[in-house]
Amino acid sequence: MRPRTKSASRSACQTYSCVRSAGVVALIVHRSLTIGPRREKCRGDDSHASTIFVVLFDLTLSVEYVCEALKPLVRIFPPQRYHLRPYLAERSLRAHRLGHFAGTGSRMLAWTLSIKNPKLAGSATRPTAVTRRGLLGWFLCAGWLALLAANASRAADRSTLPQDFRHSSAQFVAEILHQAVDLEDSQRWGEALSLYEDAIRHQPESPQLKQRLQVARFHYDVRRRYADSTFLQSVAEMTDQQALDLYQEVLHKIDANYVESPDWSQILQRGAEDLVIALQETSFRAHRVSVSDAQMDAFAARLASAVPSLSATNRRGAVEEAERVALWAAQEIRLPVARTLLEFLCGASASLDTYSTFLTSSQLNEVYQQIEGNFVGLGVELKPRDHDLLIVDVIAGGPAALRGFRPGDRIVGVDQSYTQNVPPNQVADLLRGPEGSTVEVHLIHADGQPQSITVQRKRVEVPSVDQVQIVDRSHGIGYLRINSFQKTTSRDIDSALWKLHRQGMRGLIIDVRKNPGGLLEESVEVADRFVDKGMIVSTRGRSARENRQYTANRTGTWQVPLVVLIDGDSASASEIFAAAMRDHGRAIVVGAQSYGKGSVQGIFRLAGADSGLRLTTAKFYAPSGQRISGEGVRPDVLIPATHLKPAIPEAADTTSTAQIDVGMWTAIEVARKQIEKVEIAQKQTATRAS
Repeated sequence: MRPRTKSASRSACQTYSCVRSAGVVALIVHRSLTIGPRREKCRGDDSHASTIFVVLFDLTLSVEYVCEALKPLVRIFPPQRYHLRPYLAERSLRAHRLGHFAGTGSRMLAWTLSIKNPKLAGSATRPTAVTRRGLLGWFLCAGWLALLAANASRAADRSTLPQDFRHSSAQFVAEILHQAVDLEDSQRWGEALSLYEDAIRHQPESPQLKQRLQVARFHYDVRRRYADSTFLQSVAEMTDQQALDLYQEVLHKIDANYVESPDWSQILQRGAEDLVIALQETSFRAHRVSVSDAQMDAFAARLASAVPSLSATNRRGAVEEAERVALWAAQEIRLPVARTLLEFLCGASASLDTYSTFLTSSQLNEVYQQIEGNFVGLGVELKPRDHDLLIVDVIAGGPAALRGFRPGDRIVGVDQSYTQNVPPNQVADLLRGPEGSTVEVHLIHADGQPQSITVQRKRVEVPSVDQVQIVDRSHGIGYLRINSFQKTTSRDIDSALWKLHRQGMRGLIIDVRKNPGGLLEESVEVADRFVDKGMIVSTRGRSARENRQYTANRTGTWQVPLVVLIDGDSASASEIFAAAMRDHGRAIVVGAQSYGKGSVQGIFRLAGADSGLRLTTAKFYAPSGQRISGEGVRPDVLIPATHLKPAIPEAADTTSTAQIDVGMWTAIEVARKQIEKVEIAQKQTATRAS
């Protein structure tokens, strides 16, 4: 679970550009009309040099005047449009400073030229020095001006960068760790995990952030597992031998399928660290533990000190060491061997990378439901927090939508269980149930009003493609949004494209913002609808069977001008699609740089239990050979991230009061230009043919 509008001025970026261009043109035209009289005044043996000086002087002053006039533009936009103000502030400040130095440089130029040429200053002597010392002075002034302009630009950049990025890497890491202290002290591990994940994207090599991220993840995962009824049932029913077999099976799958060669000592140590953290968690201790907290704490401390000494050179050695620790825990604190080994296997899978993890029975079913695109439930997307469940999205036509649930509402209880007493993840599990059964949900609406609503669970179809419509009727620009790449996506895309074609589509915007990815094969299928030949994506893994190239077919290719919208939450399969469209020159990619999840995960069902394992099996690469992992897809048209969920009015050329975000407006403008280019080319071809 992770993160719309028609504006009168279209976008802040366009407003800025229009005002700047109009001002420059107006002032240059005005001053050009007066060059003649001044040129006559300066006429002499060197009239051409004098005229050049006058034009240069007027142009630089014009830039200064226009930039000075642009300063109030930043204040036009209200504070709630915070995502636009830094963009405008940076450019207006930079332009103002550059204009100021340009004007200063031009005045110094005038002074230099008039030292030996008083005619330019109003007196009458020979102006021949203009081409001698005057030109030398001009070049000196130009160099001085360039140096000051560069300093001004750097100063403007420093003054508008976010606070975090103005500091050194060490200071940035220190600030993140300081922010995380309160979250960790109050046991808000989910929020701490999100903070570390965001920070490590900016400082990926920081060992401190990596270490704290691992700790936060272990705490979060332990709490999540022990709030999962299916996992608790497995713990209660599993024998020691079954747990040992399951641990061996997990290590075997890592050995056979993981994208990199396993470091068995590290895998073993991470499993032990997971157990140390589990021993500190109340949810773990509350389940079948018969010793005091003091005994648990003492054993956890001894185990933590022993972790660095744990080592293994192969898979068999890792199993033997884990079994030895499990017997030690059983002897010291009477902890069942099965529970110790379960923590070892969870820590082993979670230590590989951000995306590999052990899946409980309910989590495995959720993954398969996402792939299929349907499930039984209420039709809400939730974000668990410390004391409630935030509703992030509501699926149109689902039971929750029909009963009045809205994004921004908070679930504080289900039936007789409330989030103030029960972990939110455990409350979320209560929303599941047989089709046709009912559940009472206790809500607090976004306006603060509480309400209890009884809802019937039904099968909910998750739309892979939605908001299919024409957003600009005058240019025939179609729009569709791909929420995720699931089994039905390519079929849904075909249906959407033909619908838009019947409505007169001449260009298309495909929105994959906030798209977390999905099935690699489906993203290839969608890309194949727009690329007629060549490679779409390649994958490379440790195993030869993971090294593959996916290529396009010539049949069934749509040739309409295409724009792809991405943002920082576009990940995995959506990045495959965007990179293929960009590298083939098939589309113009608009938005913010994508997430950078360039890896392929395989889902493995475990034979030893009703559970599964998600493993990174390969990394994927764009047609250009660019690695997506950790880098993302850089758009052709880079715009400030709006952090807004896409929302599209019925048509961009209507008088609807709905608003539209900057990214969408930019995409529409780019699509219009693409359509106009195509139509001009078609007319030229028709003219030549006739």
